[in-house]
Amino acid sequence: MPEEKKLFPSYSIYAPSDLSKRWFVYWYEGKKRKKKYGNINTYQTAAGRKKAAKAIIRLLKADARRRMSKTEDSVRDFIANHSPNWSQKTREQYQSIANILFDYLAGHELTQDLIEAFLLEIRKTRHPTTYNKYVSLSKRLLTAAGYDFIFEDIKKVKTSSTPARYFQPHQAKRLLTAIEKDHEQLALFVRFIYYCFIRPGELRMLKSEDVLLEDGQIRIPGEVSKNRKTQFVAIPNQFLSHLAPLYEMAPGDYIFPSTLHPTKPVSINYMYNHHRAFLKAMNFGRGYSLYSWKHTGAVAAAKAGISVKELQLQLRHHSLDETDRYLRQMGVRDLSNLKERFPGITNKKR
Repeated sequence: MPEEKKLFPSYSIYAPSDLSKRWFVYWYEGKKRKKKYGNINTYQTAAGRKKAAKAIIRLLKADARRRMSKTEDSVRDFIANHSPNWSQKTREQYQSIANILFDYLAGHELTQDLIEAFLLEIRKTRHPTTYNKYVSLSKRLLTAAGYDFIFEDIKKVKTSSTPARYFQPHQAKRLLTAIEKDHEQLALFVRFIYYCFIRPGELRMLKSEDVLLEDGQIRIPGEVSKNRKTQFVAIPNQFLSHLAPLYEMAPGDYIFPSTLHPTKPVSINYMYNHHRAFLKAMNFGRGYSLYSWKHTGAVAAAKAGISVKELQLQLRHHSLDETDRYLRQMGVRDLSNLKERFPGITNKKR
């Protein structure tokens, strides 16, 4: 199976500040680096060289587009036309599937045999759940582009759901203590997820103005939320003291700014990667992730007696049934009466 890559190679500009050194555009084809100098170095200013380099990149992309198949062209047009209405995660999923599919097809027009061969490769190398996602997303993309007949005989495979992993209280305490010692920003990020059940992808985009400290609420704007709806979650009292630094922030400041560009949000994988390093260093097994803090908070709240209705609102689930299923998959059941009052098998009736 070929490596995943973008529609175009990732073109970059080698731009040393010392203008006596040559600038060039470079990209990778497999593991081999390609270069193109063009007329970039005829310019004596950084701005002039940058403009010339960007013109070369546009020509390289145009040349790549001319080699696309009709199938790919139709799918790419569909993505371009509809992506403004999608969440960032949805857009990235469709683009990733399209990139992998058309990299496999290598310019050939799509046929029933080729899509079956592609999905067979995916099935050999991916988990059944991931395979089914490839089937679903590929079908949606190709159906929208007019190729629905391709999937008439393609079926999903059976899967068994894996319960979500959450940290036990002693594990959560030990892990958070380690994170607090070495990475204060990540520690605050973790607390947001634990107390407010905010998804990491949403959290990185929140600004100071979205945290309504006096009202004890956090506003999740529709443009960053998973369901594209603006919703509110409560700030538990135990979390409020950790939010004191927000009083000093300007309304438009990102709560978690990029370490390189303070006016931009932290990058998509920054918190995931740093958290993964802590998990690895502390020998946590498979199944644990940054998202496990959401599950940990939900389980802790349920065991503390917080009602399913309140949890539904805080989790932003569409129904009580969804919240109930969410808790049950982690083994959370209201069995306190059963444990304490279940009669012994030899108990006599009174």
